[in-house]
Amino acid sequence: MRLDQAYSPFHVDRRRDERLALALPCRIVLGDGAPFAGETRCVSPDGVSVASAAPVLEGEILTLAIAEIGVARGRVARFVEDGFAVAFERDGREERIAALVWLEERLDGRRAELRAHPRGLPPPATATLTVLDEPPEIAPVAVADLSFGGARLVSPLRPGLGAPVRLGGLPARVVRHTPDGIAIAFTGP
Repeated sequence: MRLDQAYSPFHVDRRRDERLALALPCRIVLGDGAPFAGETRCVSPDGVSVASAAPVLEGEILTLAIAEIGVARGRVARFVEDGFAVAFERDGREERIAALVWLEERLDGRRAELRAHPRGLPPPATATLTVLDEPPEIAPVAVADLSFGGARLVSPLRPGLGAPVRLGGLPARVVRHTPDGIAIAFTGP
């Protein structure tokens, strides 16, 4: 079902957790690898509402990189007026809770101070890094900080500058080596 066919203003809200109304930039990667830009409307440990023109289908599995929160996989649960809602997979729930608590304390009612592409230092979050060489290497990494444009990762892997990688499902390239890992820039829109 497409976005323009499925929106209903009479949706019954069945959320279990309180959501924070946050407008954070995010990068959406569909199941076929196509990247799209978006912005969160509200976020909870178990889901997010995203404003985006990404052509998603109900039930589609996708990956999101949300500034200040981290990388998460989820399934399109329903459509909303300007986008869609995603139910996150259970993996990473504790990290999302910690990031949301950290964000709420940091913002303390000052949500207008968020930059267009904030790069923050949320509580430790983990993800999977895939180096797309032959043969590919896969390793868990700690996301030290994350923005709409890229991330700094704590990782034993040291691919060369410019090497194509994936953080979760997000395509990127290595732009810098750091003492404890690498910095990547996301590729695509």
